[in-house]
Amino acid sequence: MQAAALPLVGLTAWHGLSEVGAVAPGQRVLVHGAGGGLGHVAVQVAKALGAEVIGTTSRSKHEWLRSLGIDDVIDYTAVDFTEADRDVDLVFDTIGGEYAGRSLAVLRDGGTLISITGPAEPGPVVEAAAAERGIRTGWTLVEPDRHGLLAIADLAIAGNLRPIIAGVFPLAEAARAHELGEQGHLAGKLVLQVRCAASAHRCAHAGGARSPRWGVLGSTVIRCHCAGNTRRAAINAIDGRDPPPPRS
Repeated sequence: MQAAALPLVGLTAWHGLSEVGAVAPGQRVLVHGAGGGLGHVAVQVAKALGAEVIGTTSRSKHEWLRSLGIDDVIDYTAVDFTEADRDVDLVFDTIGGEYAGRSLAVLRDGGTLISITGPAEPGPVVEAAAAERGIRTGWTLVEPDRHGLLAIADLAIAGNLRPIIAGVFPLAEAARAHELGEQGHLAGKLVLQVRCAASAHRCAHAGGARSPRWGVLGSTVIRCHCAGNTRRAAINAIDGRDPPPPRS
């Protein structure tokens, strides 16, 4: 199950933090939505790259994130993150919307703002304000990447990366899994499980998709595991991100 839950979020975090963000040891990284399906993986990747990691998430996930190695956690329901920290080298934004513009307040001059919520983020207004301070901005979209998969596999083998499974659903209950994901309070990933035909030696690979409401609808199919006369494959399913706090 963990192998199925890891590739999509693992590649997204690795690409954004290592390849685009070029995170180096000793730098300070802020992860928005740190308790979500992607966020908690990004926290671990950033730590593995040697960064000091801060995250925004609800208080119920603080101890859980500390067990994954995060250095500091901000409860976005009680504290304005722009007043809680400063001089951050990189912001990894899994939330979008107003979070990008507000994140400029915590970034140092010359820092980096990475969004994963779509090509419209962070937007021309934020990009112009960032450019005045030498802050790099951009968004990242994961693509098939053998080098990246090997890198995250090495982290997992070394014990530095562990995807947390928030729930497992049969494919027939995909709608219920989506509904749960929409609530936005999941701690980790949801996984859909598919039973393959007994005669099939491998399961088909399905293309991935992103829904603005449901987050990442995963697609990575791993090798089937024989169980009696059936074979099973776990499919990385839904990214349960923290919802943004209500606007005041």
